[in-house]
Amino acid sequence: MIMKELTSQVKGAVEQLKKVNAKILGSVMNRVNAKKSAGYGGYYGVDDK
Repeated sequence: MIMKELTSQVKGAVEQLKKVNAKILGSVMNRVNAKKSAGYGGYYGVDDK
């Protein structure tokens, strides 16, 4: 019984880590794309100040 609960908690934690990892990767990719396209009028949502 305890092992089943622990397994469920670990699966939940893994799913949360995957979501955080995807958000971090998305943020990094947005920055890379913004830098690459800065000469072409910028990137949507990024202000060049």
